[in-house]
Amino acid sequence: MERNTKKGISIPEPVSIKKWSGTFTTRIDSQTHRLLAVKAKQKGKLLSKFIQEILQQAVA
Repeated sequence: MERNTKKGISIPEPVSIKKWSGTFTTRIDSQTHRLLAVKAKQKGKLLSKFIQEILQQAVA
């Protein structure tokens, strides 16, 4: 690794220690968007909070 930095080759920061903003943008089809919005409303949640909970469960 030291040899690469001496050659001017930058070493990327490992993903596990990178600082993340907590925001990302993704595109989904309009039908999925509608279904998620309806389900979130039924549960009394904001769409963003509802999706956050789904993603947290997916990576747990």
